[in-house]
Amino acid sequence: MKEIAYIQGFSKGSYGNAAANNVPEGYAVYTENTDPKFSDRLAPTRASSALANAADLDAEVLRCTNFDGVKVWGWKASNRALRAYDIATNALGSSLTTTASQTLQSISNINRELYLPMYTTSTKEAATTLWAGLIGHGQFGSSAPSGYELDEARCDSLTLSKSLTDNYPDMGAKVTCNEDSVNYAISNDTTSHAWAFVAPPVNSAFLGNTLTGDDGFFSKAKNYYWAVSLVYDGYQESPLIKGVWFERTQSAATTKWRMFSSSASSVARTENYVSCTLAIYVNIGTSTTFSKRITGVNLYRAEVNGLLTSRFEPPTTQYRFVKSFSIRTGSLSPEVVASAGVPVAQTTAAMPTNISSNTTYNYTRATGTMYRINFTDTGFEGATYEENTGVFETLEQNWVDYRLSAFANGYHFVGRCAGAPTLLGARKDNVIFRSAPNAPAVFNIAKDFLQLPDTPTALVPWNGRLYAFSETRFMRINPEAMFIEEEILGFGAIGDETAVSAIGVSRLVTPTPYGLFFADLNNIYMYNGQSIVPIGDAITRQSYAGDLGWIAGTSAGIDRRRQATMVFDPYSQRVLIFYKSASAGDTQQYYLSYDPVRQRWDYGKPSGSPWTAGSVKAADFDSKGQLYTSLSSTDWAAADVLHTMFTGADEAMTLVTPAYDFGSLKQTKWFYDVIIKNAGPVGTAADIDYRLEETASWTTSAPVTTSGVLSSIDLNKALGRVLQIRVTVASGGNNGKNSIDNLSVQFRRKLMKE
Repeated sequence: MKEIAYIQGFSKGSYGNAAANNVPEGYAVYTENTDPKFSDRLAPTRASSALANAADLDAEVLRCTNFDGVKVWGWKASNRALRAYDIATNALGSSLTTTASQTLQSISNINRELYLPMYTTSTKEAATTLWAGLIGHGQFGSSAPSGYELDEARCDSLTLSKSLTDNYPDMGAKVTCNEDSVNYAISNDTTSHAWAFVAPPVNSAFLGNTLTGDDGFFSKAKNYYWAVSLVYDGYQESPLIKGVWFERTQSAATTKWRMFSSSASSVARTENYVSCTLAIYVNIGTSTTFSKRITGVNLYRAEVNGLLTSRFEPPTTQYRFVKSFSIRTGSLSPEVVASAGVPVAQTTAAMPTNISSNTTYNYTRATGTMYRINFTDTGFEGATYEENTGVFETLEQNWVDYRLSAFANGYHFVGRCAGAPTLLGARKDNVIFRSAPNAPAVFNIAKDFLQLPDTPTALVPWNGRLYAFSETRFMRINPEAMFIEEEILGFGAIGDETAVSAIGVSRLVTPTPYGLFFADLNNIYMYNGQSIVPIGDAITRQSYAGDLGWIAGTSAGIDRRRQATMVFDPYSQRVLIFYKSASAGDTQQYYLSYDPVRQRWDYGKPSGSPWTAGSVKAADFDSKGQLYTSLSSTDWAAADVLHTMFTGADEAMTLVTPAYDFGSLKQTKWFYDVIIKNAGPVGTAADIDYRLEETASWTTSAPVTTSGVLSSIDLNKALGRVLQIRVTVASGGNNGKNSIDNLSVQFRRKLMKE
């Protein structure tokens, strides 16, 4: 008696880690280019589409942004340039050129700004982190720059020449300058000004003062210090620039100078002062040296209880905010003198005699354009510098350079750092630094850091926590309190360095609404917030296509898993892993597709160049959920093609079923025909192949179309114990029309002899 077996499902996609006659229910042995969003049938995924005019993007790093229209940012490796591709106009923007000896690690965006971790190509160590963005303001009356600007990400400031304070320690607090070639001037002014001046370096400022009035805020029993910070991007502050203050003796004819204020041998104050008139000088150097990100100057004041002696005494209070001055064109503070103001242009003078001996100090005035801010301080006191910035006022450095970057809970977390303070050493690969709240470029490097047990390969925010991965360790970090809440050894995220001795940066971690996905050399995992679940068991090896499993060895000395890229596709709600076959002769770019809802694995084999000979170097999705990939045209070469994923016609789809024994492995059967419902669009048949043992060669036959939605093959009473079927549906059509609704087999069991 003939029987008809209806086979539906394949709802869990591929299961390649078992013999074909031992595949669990709901799986196929192999599925290729199938779209899991169709739960009632097996439907093909759609092809990718190359974007027009994007062939020169060379995006080895991708980032999609939406703060200036939808743009895909890419870093062009051949000339070390950052470029933006405008989706609306299909046009590439101008290049923002980076240093030739450095490589871009990633692109992060926050507050309409891009942060660009760089590393030195030869040493793999973090280099100067860059910043890119639109600057909508000019400075001191100048016009705003057009287009995007590239700058250092540091909110830096320079202070007095260190040679002055080394030679004259009475001049004030310890100060440093990393531009040793710049000279500075001390004005020996004998006019009516009651202050001396030290010209600041570029990206810096300095102050002078005059006390006036009586019975006011400024006490005759105290001394006062002022300091300024530079404001970047309208909301981030540099370290404090602390002035060195001098007050001339009453006799204008003498060149006697003393530190502000009185010492026993100097003129004593007899009254309180109502106000202090300040002159703040800002040296912008030239238009190419002064950071265009700087939007203002903040003034702070501290005090010393008691009069100063002949040597410098540190403040006894913290510096408190006094006033903010905008230097933006169109919103200049009224205190800003629009025309350049310069100090007295003297080139040689004697140093103040009551600070040190009558030693002559030769100097020249700092070059560059100066602007002056005139302000009368009447005693207002606001928050401290530390309260405003989250950074200690004594720190001379508030930045680090880094390779890893993540934004979580209003903080910027960075890892694999260089340029760290001496208390941590010049380089600390296993230290994570946290920025000040809502100030991604400002770091309290003396306080807000966490030392990890391993060198991290990835930092990823998810579900209110920061997750750090090494190649063999999983760490959940509390971003507020900065401690490791959970640490699991044995799971990790492999880095992209193929040399065993090198630790790279992982491209195999991605956050999703369903969990945090990551991969190491052994498996692929999902962290659901409570536990780590291995999800790659079904495809660690591939019985049908043995070189496509996750554990598939190496090729030509390259571990292809380390070169893989993981990304979440919002449209299909899938996790995709783009990777290469382990076969040395296979240049095709494949991807693994995982559907978290159905716990389903599928394989993808995109058609067309450069998929047949190239590699995915980077991937990201935009605010509308469209996924973009950049591909190299040759295996592991620099990327040169930008694609939108799953926007073209249906791909050719392949299904390989398990080896069906229909309830009895030992019993021989006669197989009559196989019928596929809804295989291909109307009038198009599918290719149907079969074999009677899973190790046998496939028998191919031309299908017979019996109607617009049915394809069938006559098996001519083939005799065997099992039947395995391979169905290939041609490409073409759209939106899953080339689908497989169900599959049926007509057979008859051969009676078994007793």
